[in-house]
Amino acid sequence: MLFRSDSVALHEARVVWPIPLSNAPPRQIVVEHVHGNLEFEPGDLWKLTQLQAQSFGSKLLISGVLTNASRLGERIAQARSTPATRKTESQIHQLLDTFEKIEFSSPPDLQITIRGDAEPHQEILAELRLRADGARSPFVEWKNLTAFGEIQRVPGSENQINASLVIKADDARGPDLGRIEMARVNLQYNGSLTNLADFKSHLQFSLMNATNRWGRGRNWQINGDLQRLGPGTNLAFGGELHAVVDDFKTEWASASQVNLHAQVPAYTNQNAFRAAWTLGLKNVASRWGVAESLQLNGDTAPAPRTNLLQSAVSIKGTRLDTKWVKAPEFQASAQATHPATNSLQPEAATFQTSFQQPDRKSTRLNSSHGYISYAVFCLKK
Repeated sequence: MLFRSDSVALHEARVVWPIPLSNAPPRQIVVEHVHGNLEFEPGDLWKLTQLQAQSFGSKLLISGVLTNASRLGERIAQARSTPATRKTESQIHQLLDTFEKIEFSSPPDLQITIRGDAEPHQEILAELRLRADGARSPFVEWKNLTAFGEIQRVPGSENQINASLVIKADDARGPDLGRIEMARVNLQYNGSLTNLADFKSHLQFSLMNATNRWGRGRNWQINGDLQRLGPGTNLAFGGELHAVVDDFKTEWASASQVNLHAQVPAYTNQNAFRAAWTLGLKNVASRWGVAESLQLNGDTAPAPRTNLLQSAVSIKGTRLDTKWVKAPEFQASAQATHPATNSLQPEAATFQTSFQQPDRKSTRLNSSHGYISYAVFCLKK
């Protein structure tokens, strides 16, 4: 006798997902107080409507439509038998440890919507919406948190995904984070679902009235890119960072704007490290003097035919006014060769600076006097 059902009604159901891991206590994800309807439509289409549940202290609302849904169980069983998935389960253990340390002021609302095709190489899209009045963890606490995320399997691929996450929060603070009146974080990720080392990502921060260990600023805009370069076990990474901070102040100095741009074209190991950066400051004031603008440029690259690195830093500025010198323009540069370690002790270093001097007979600046250049020191072991 063949039995067929066109729907299943769930009432106070409980779902348990065990996550085994060798050399670690057994863990499991538990979803309980499940209420909702699962409908089976022609063409192997499953439709989940307004399923409600609770997990990790959160209220869940799940809905979705999945074609070729019977293939889902086969794919889950196949995936769990692969070594790559065992590594993923280890990462899930770490994620669960983090979740258990979060304390919510009230149960957060989490909505999940899934649409797609369970057949291999077909598109699947999952959307996530989270709202929490407040929460606390060992790393950060915040108020009025909202988050929206999407995960999409790239059509024509098995494990390649595109993911995005937007987070907004008020009054965020933490031991390393400092305090932020309002924060917005935007993360975009493209990579493999089973090999997290193969990826390309973009991260954007927008912060208002943030105070941290480096100082405080009214408006922070930070953009970063990180990606793996090329296949193989010898991983190479490249990255770029751009940050702009308005009305930045520290206990030593202040600037109306700070502009930082840093780039690491490729990183495989310390001996092959390359980096370049530019730091621009406007309307700088400190206990030592003031300057209308400062621009610092630096780069680091392997020294030819050695295991050492070469670093160079240059600085240019306008309208310098200190206790020791006044100049409409000035510049300085330094070069050093040092080991490819965290040590700051150089093998050799040179320094050079120059100032454009004002006309001694008049307060009017006269650029025809040129530059006075001199070497300050040259240190060699």
